Amino acid sequence: MNRPTFKLNETEVNLMMQKLQISREEAIQLLEDDYNDVTEELTPEQQRVAQSMMRAETKTGVARKRKMKVNEVRRFIMQEFANCVSQFVEDPSQVEITNSEREMTFVYQNETYKIVLSKPREKKD
Repeated sequence: MNRPTFKLNETEVNLMMQKLQISREEAIQLLEDDYNDVTEELTPEQQRVAQSMMRAETKTGVARKRKMKVNEVRRFIMQEFANCVSQFVEDPSQVEITNSEREMTFVYQNETYKIVLSKPREKKD
């Protein structure tokens, strides 16, 4: 039988080690056993379904959508950029904020430009 091979996921191994207070080897063996139990005696169709269920992020298999917090500082910065840009473009109506906290586009001398605002994450020590 042509069975898919087990792929080691470091995040899962570390999580198992922390939660169960076990060694790395025990965590890997546990993950392999779980994988083999699921895929051992399945038809190819059942294997595809089992693998897709293992990758599912929620019980229903639907990826979770995080609700983003409104960042007023980023909105203010984008609005100020738009105000500045609208002063030197030929047609201020062509300055468009496509995402109020992140992105804007404008036309200057018949060329379209895009500004994307990003904030690097703080480093954890």
